Amino acid sequence: MKNYLLAVVIGIMAFSFNACNDNNGDDTPEVIKNTHRVTQYINSYENEERFKVTFSYDGEKVKTIIKYNKNGEKWISSHKYEFIYSGNNITKTTYIKTEDNWVKSSKLEYVVENGLMTKDINYIIKDGNFVKKWKYNYQYSGSNLINWFGYYYNEATGEIETEIKGDYIYENGYLTKYEHYAKDSSGNWYMNYKRILTYSGDDIIGYNGYALNDINKWIEYTKFKYQYSGNNVTRIDEEWWNSQNETWNKYWTEYSYNSNGFLSERKNNSNVKFVYEYEEGHGNARLFYYYPEDLVYNKPTFKNATINEDDNELPYYKRMMGIH
Repeated sequence: MKNYLLAVVIGIMAFSFNACNDNNGDDTPEVIKNTHRVTQYINSYENEERFKVTFSYDGEKVKTIIKYNKNGEKWISSHKYEFIYSGNNITKTTYIKTEDNWVKSSKLEYVVENGLMTKDINYIIKDGNFVKKWKYNYQYSGSNLINWFGYYYNEATGEIETEIKGDYIYENGYLTKYEHYAKDSSGNWYMNYKRILTYSGDDIIGYNGYALNDINKWIEYTKFKYQYSGNNVTRIDEEWWNSQNETWNKYWTEYSYNSNGFLSERKNNSNVKFVYEYEEGHGNARLFYYYPEDLVYNKPTFKNATINEDDNELPYYKRMMGIH
């Protein structure tokens, strides 16, 4: 869970589904559309461009996303993501470029209700066919995420089994604690990770993470601190406990915004940078980039995304399970 760089890509978002505490007694989340949507973002390392991701839309819905790798002065396509919509059901199919052909590699099925993701079903290719591998269910109170459940498909028995889950605890409308659970060898749930959030007024200013070690003792091993300019997060400092050296490994990410207040640049201490470009219009790509857990910690989000390179940006439970 350090700053691993993966060959995973998903990037950028187009409309915000904001949690509304006052909606005249109606628990249906209010849909607030941004004025712009992303057209592409470019990744660089030490100021050398490495890859870019482009977005095309059909109306207000993202239709195709393509990743290109930089080879000299040329951009060479490597991955493609196609979206099919049917009511509340959305399918995203991933293709990898093999020689001159696009070859299917995986598939995700989403169920989105009132702008909130309620299911995320993962498929892999086996013997030329899609087979289910994982599933996540999300539950809400109004627009507040209250828990999620992770399931895997047991190939030996053909059954779906619950593997992990997470609970969110709120006080006076603010998320104050996150608890992660797994199952022991007897099938009983036990908490193995938790986060405690701190606020200044309405703003999250940080959170600390605690893990259960081998002797059932809680140890602090992550610390996050936020800096703001107005309502925008401009920097997040994070520390991860290195038990081997008994020291804190320190990292930072800085965020810049354009004149419209949209995230325009993200860079970190490893000299990795993302630059985002927008156009006028609405879109929905955020649904396929930011899992529900990502949205509760107030990290800056770009206005239309679907693919990301940093392991730290994956939801905690997917990092822990090694799911990329």
